[in-house]
Amino acid sequence: MKRVALVVVAIIPLILRIAACQPEDDAFSRNTVTNAPPATVYGLVNDMRHQQLLSPWKGRHLRMTRNFTGPEEGVGATYH
Repeated sequence: MKRVALVVVAIIPLILRIAACQPEDDAFSRNTVTNAPPATVYGLVNDMRHQQLLSPWKGRHLRMTRNFTGPEEGVGATYH
């Protein structure tokens, strides 16, 4: 039992030291190629009502509600 406790006590500082050496900020990105004119793509991403077409959650959460506030498109349009 003492050996198990000693191993655990020895591993904890090792884990903390490894965690301290990790970078402070992470970055995650995805990209894709879209075969559509820029005006079409802009129209989809500028109008928050079209976000359900682009959402990976569409169809996964059937009880999810969508609330739109502010102008229909452009600066100030919000989607909750």
